[in-house]
Amino acid sequence: MAYFFLKVDNTQTTSNGSTIGTAMKVIENCFKGEHTSASSIGTLSGEGSNMWDATNCLIINDSEHRQTKHSGALYHNSNNTSNATGVYHLKSNAYGTSSYAYFDFYKRHYMNNNISGASTTTTFRAYVHFRIGWSSNTGWWIAIGDRSGSNHMPVANALTSGSAQWTNNGSSHEVGASQWKNTDYIQIWMGETYFAFSAHHYVGTSSYSYTTRNTGRNVFTYWGDFPYIDSVDGYHYGRNSNYYPGVMMNVGMSGHDVRLKNVSPDANDPAEFQLRRYGAVTGLNEYYNTINASQTNFLYGGLNGTGVGYAPYPVMSPWPLSPRTPIPTANGTGPLMIPCQYLGNPFGGRDETTSTVTNAGTQGASATNFGDSRAGQMLGLYQVPDEFGNKPGDRFKVGNEFYRTAWTHKKGGTNYTIQDGDNSETAVYALPEKSVVGPDAI
Repeated sequence: MAYFFLKVDNTQTTSNGSTIGTAMKVIENCFKGEHTSASSIGTLSGEGSNMWDATNCLIINDSEHRQTKHSGALYHNSNNTSNATGVYHLKSNAYGTSSYAYFDFYKRHYMNNNISGASTTTTFRAYVHFRIGWSSNTGWWIAIGDRSGSNHMPVANALTSGSAQWTNNGSSHEVGASQWKNTDYIQIWMGETYFAFSAHHYVGTSSYSYTTRNTGRNVFTYWGDFPYIDSVDGYHYGRNSNYYPGVMMNVGMSGHDVRLKNVSPDANDPAEFQLRRYGAVTGLNEYYNTINASQTNFLYGGLNGTGVGYAPYPVMSPWPLSPRTPIPTANGTGPLMIPCQYLGNPFGGRDETTSTVTNAGTQGASATNFGDSRAGQMLGLYQVPDEFGNKPGDRFKVGNEFYRTAWTHKKGGTNYTIQDGDNSETAVYALPEKSVVGPDAI
């Protein structure tokens, strides 16, 4: 994978979308592999030279970190889906006008037949459409569409917007809105089997403290592939071309700075957690998109796995709200890397009536009441001990691989909601710094 830590120049007060488009061009050129160190930021054609604070940025983007399972490149600069042979490829170049800017691209599943060198028994061409955007009205956002460009997530009707929201909490959860300087930094993980984007709001000082705790905002979006099973995934893609064996996790807090350790949020802090995917399939051989799963304050099913209502919602393991303490090892206390797992079947059972669509437990019920039969590892995403490290983006080594941390939300006091006054610990996830190739097809 390639990893980018991009620190905003907080002296820049602009909200002009055309100017911010020159900052988006830096992101596009990072994707292309044209930036291999922070020293070149702002030097390439179309880039702004004073939008990012290059001295405090980090780019890890050499050929070793961009490795793929197949002979295709990690990123291909063609906007023709049939001709592009990489895992990622261009949708449209970085663009800015008036009060907004964006950059569009596609990500293919790592076993997609269009990737040069890929080979599966079944013709399999799953991909999704991404937009990274910034607006003076709403700040940063990520928008994801399925193969047809529909079923937008994490917020509906946002993919082609110039001023979209990043979460269903709307204006209360805007990261970096109004002026460019209001973003502190972003992180991007660009891997063969996953893509992740994180942003933290600037609180007016580089020293985060108790007095600035309620002005901090953050969002973390992960899109990851499941290991490919040809007889399952090839079959279901053949039945529905929007099917994709993978999942999105979108999580963040809007009124508390997660970078402050051992500090609880306000119990009314608007937080969001979503766990959603395209082409969920039931044992009845019926399809549905988990488009309404675990969004905004619907936290029970996706976050704690207790089965209290919300029967149709998928869950992930380890539970995002359960405490994760360090583990004693022969070499001292250390991080236990726990691979994240998507579990699509309803934890509460088909007879759980709270928030079901209709007639749960019967053959006439909505497909969602039977849950998603597909489970899978969320490739590249690991949970590590709470409050691990000193800040987001910290680097650590396990075995022969390096990882970078993402700080996402508060937890530890209760397993029922993020919005609890005793949730003083920060959840920390980690993704590989180097692109880790996907497992062989089963």
